[in-house]
Amino acid sequence: MELSSREIFGGFLLFIIIYASLKRNYIEYFDSSLDNNHDNIIDQRGGDYNSYRSILHNQDNRTVQDPHEKQLIEKSKKDDMMRRYSEYKQRIYTAILADSKEALDELEIPFFLSSGTCLGYFREDKFIDHDYDIDLGIFEQDYRPELIDKMAERGLHLYRVLGTRKDGMELSFKKKGTKLGHYAKVDIFLHYLEKEERENEEDKEYCSWYSYKAPQFEEKIKYRVGKFDIIPVKFMGLIVNVPHPTLRYILDHYGEDWLIPKKAGVDYYYATSPKSIQE
Repeated sequence: MELSSREIFGGFLLFIIIYASLKRNYIEYFDSSLDNNHDNIIDQRGGDYNSYRSILHNQDNRTVQDPHEKQLIEKSKKDDMMRRYSEYKQRIYTAILADSKEALDELEIPFFLSSGTCLGYFREDKFIDHDYDIDLGIFEQDYRPELIDKMAERGLHLYRVLGTRKDGMELSFKKKGTKLGHYAKVDIFLHYLEKEERENEEDKEYCSWYSYKAPQFEEKIKYRVGKFDIIPVKFMGLIVNVPHPTLRYILDHYGEDWLIPKKAGVDYYYATSPKSIQE
C-alpha cells in the first residue's frame, strides 16, 4: 500500500520513502524544492523491503530519522490488515453467494441481490466492506421448503427463521469454518407483491419484504418499493439477478443519498434508516 509523503522539513534536500507492499516494493526519491506531491518524484528503485521506513537526507548528506515514522508504521500495519481482511471477506462472500446460487438454481427458484448486496453491486461492483451479511430475495410464490436441505448440502446451515411464509419470512444461513465467524451468513427474504387501489388514478403496484428488530426479533419491519422485474447481471464472476430498474429500486429503498457510504451500526440501522420502511 502506498503512503503519502510527509512534510519536507526546511533545509532538507531529499525525502526518501521505502514502501512495503504485497504487490510492489520500491524506493521513491522526492525533491524538496518542488511541491510535496507525486509530481516531485525524481526516481523509483525496486527492491525487497520488509517494512515501511522513511529517511531524510539534508544538504550535508546526513541521515535523519523521520519523527513520524512510528505513527506511519502503525498506520501502514493497520491499513494492510484492513486490506487483507477486505480481500478475505470478498472471497468468502463470493463463495457463499456461489453456493446459494447453486442451491436456488437446482430448485429453479429465481433469486436476486437485495438491499445492501444489491447496493454493493450497483455502487461499488463488490460486496460492501462494512456490510455484515449477504442479502438475497425470492418471490413468495417461488419458495420451496426443500431449499433448506439444498443449502445445508453446500455447508450453509439454517440457524434462524423469522416470521412465516404467510406474513413475512426471513431465513438466515451460516457458513461455518471461516474467520468471519457470525458474519459468514446469507439472509434470504421472501418478497410479496401488493396492489394499492386508487380512486381516479391507476392502481399502484409494490413489492414488499420483512425483517425483525433485534435483539428479540419480535417487532416486524416492513419494507416496500415499487414493483420490479429482475434481470441477469455479472457480479463477482457469477451470473445473478438484480431488481430492474436497479436505480429506482435503490432510490426507493435507500433514498437520494445512496451514494454516501454508511457504516452499519454507526451511520445506518436496518430497522430505522431505509426510506422504504412502512410505519
